Amino acid sequence: MPAVADIGHAVQFYREDAELFDTVGTFLADGIRNGEVSIVIATKDHLRGFDNALVAAGVDLAAARENGLLISFDADAALARLTRTGRLDGAAFSSTFGDVMRRAAETRRPVRACGEMVSLLWDAGDVIGAIELEALCNELRREMRFSMLCTRCQRYAGCTRPSWVTSPTRSPLPPRRAAWSEMCSCNGATSRSCRAGSHSSSAS
Repeated sequence: MPAVADIGHAVQFYREDAELFDTVGTFLADGIRNGEVSIVIATKDHLRGFDNALVAAGVDLAAARENGLLISFDADAALARLTRTGRLDGAAFSSTFGDVMRRAAETRRPVRACGEMVSLLWDAGDVIGAIELEALCNELRREMRFSMLCTRCQRYAGCTRPSWVTSPTRSPLPPRRAAWSEMCSCNGATSRSCRAGSHSSSAS
């Protein structure tokens, strides 16, 4: 297995985009400066914000991308590729995001990733899909060691939407706040370690 660094799986709670851009920009810039591969999967608006933060931090975006140190994906388009008949497809995850991570690891550089796909699923009310995607990411982290930062807007992290979410094939889920705690636990992180401004948590 390629030797890549692992500083854990962290969850960044934020209230405003400016806070998000600062945190993720620092996370990505630190990796690029250290010669690590930084992979980010985010909405188009947030990708632009991250790019601006990197430029402000003195990162040459063109050089970073040309050297394979910065790899960016549109989260909405990525989710569409992972979905089959309205459900996440584990094989599709492995052949897309999984292969991206494996190719990055093969460079024998440390790898770090930041993603918003789980957040998009959660905000769309697909709590089951969000938990399933977190589980797939956790499995991938058991296959290879890499640092992972997930982001979550505090405006939607609690029970601001209907507390109970149902699936045609499953029983109702617990309230959304409990489901979020379950997701953190699935990652090897506790609810206490999933706090605003945190860059690290217990490794899986």
